[in-house]
Amino acid sequence: MPAPRNFPTSSGRAVREVQNSGRPVAQVARHLGTRCEALRLWVRQRVFAQEDVVAKRLEGRVSPASASSRRSR
Repeated sequence: MPAPRNFPTSSGRAVREVQNSGRPVAQVARHLGTRCEALRLWVRQRVFAQEDVVAKRLEGRVSPASASSRRSR
């Protein structure tokens, strides 16, 4: 049976720590006890989601209020 995986209580918390701390993904992953590649994927997904909201806002399809409510999720 494989060893249980250690995930942070919230992937969002881990992504925010990478984005706000300026520390490398590998270092944050070690600190939180999660796999480096999983955290790297979460960061990449967050960046793509943010770029999508910005692009839609520029096209006039998303109001700034709804875009900020998405980020707080």
